[in-house]
Amino acid sequence: MMSGITSNPCQPWHGTARRAGCRLLVITVGLALLFRPQYRAAAGFGNTGLGTKRKKAFGAPSNEPKVRQVEEHRRQQRLGKDPSTIRARKELLSETSEQNFKVADLNVKLVVPSYIMDYSRFTIVVESAVGTVSDIVWPGEQALAVTLMQRKHLWQTGGLCELGAGLGLAGVAVAKAGAPRVLITDRDPLVLDLVRRSAARNGVEDQVMVSAFDWVDKSKWPTPFGGLVAAADVLYDKEVVAP
Repeated sequence: MMSGITSNPCQPWHGTARRAGCRLLVITVGLALLFRPQYRAAAGFGNTGLGTKRKKAFGAPSNEPKVRQVEEHRRQQRLGKDPSTIRARKELLSETSEQNFKVADLNVKLVVPSYIMDYSRFTIVVESAVGTVSDIVWPGEQALAVTLMQRKHLWQTGGLCELGAGLGLAGVAVAKAGAPRVLITDRDPLVLDLVRRSAARNGVEDQVMVSAFDWVDKSKWPTPFGGLVAAADVLYDKEVVAP
């Protein structure tokens, strides 16, 4: 019965005196290790003693600004705002397919970039920065389309303006359900060319208008619309939220 207690050398058997002895032993061993050069370096101290704190990354210059610059460049590419990728994007989006969506009792046909139909290719293209977040219908957009179908009274009279619509599933669906007018907007004019084709394919080209603008730039905002304004999955990036 006693063997289970005394097998741990730090288990108290004489009250606080034993516990104090264990703590002193741990502290002494820790300090002895810290005075060895290799352990001082690992802890971030210089070789001249405990009072000298070494610089971050052991004295090497920080590359944090460069890393941030690279990350920001990649972010601009993912958003389709890098001018160097425009030619490659035009070529990429010239290959299209048709994707069908069931929205309430409607069948909505969208013209989409062919590369998104192949998940392995989609991953490669997005990583190469030629593909952007506007090139695919995200689940949030599908949820918005269904929600609008359930609340037709909100747009039956004044119509709908969809912000950051990408391929415009919700806007095209609302137009097909009878909205008098629909304005579909996105910052990427190449994607909006596909939206025009989708509107024609669903027989609503006379109801659907498109407008390419970045709402961060207020000078580019379209004239007041007057109908319902809706959006889905548009606050994923810090740049789209005013400080």
